Amino acid sequence: MECPKGARNGPCGGSTSEHCYVDETRPCVWYKIYERAYKMGRQEKLLEVLPPLDWDKVGGETWGDVVHQVRKVGTGKFVSGLLSRDPVKRTFVWDAVFRPVRQPEWWQGMMNITRPSTLSQPLSLRNGLKREALWSRLKLLLR
Repeated sequence: MECPKGARNGPCGGSTSEHCYVDETRPCVWYKIYERAYKMGRQEKLLEVLPPLDWDKVGGETWGDVVHQVRKVGTGKFVSGLLSRDPVKRTFVWDAVFRPVRQPEWWQGMMNITRPSTLSQPLSLRNGLKREALWSRLKLLLR
């Protein structure tokens, strides 16, 4: 799924849970992303700021980058890590491969983030924030 406006770090502001701001015949991609992250318990990943698009790669696949990272980590280590029953090991191996693809070395955007004072405290996602409250905070954070 792809946002018609190319929004990479959250909803555009005009969308609702029912439809996209640009194309009202389809649902908001970001709302669907949020729902899936909530179901998987991975809401904290939504706070990760992604780099600007590399226009040389737009329209292509990033699987070449993923294969390169798997080779760098080691194919055997990657496969055994994903098949491990230890969730910490699985997460570590997964991040070792996919984090450099999502956050390339040239991107320093994560280092320069200043959160609004209302969100200076870490969001307590595990303490039962309601879905709509988190959605509102994410929209505020990503403006």
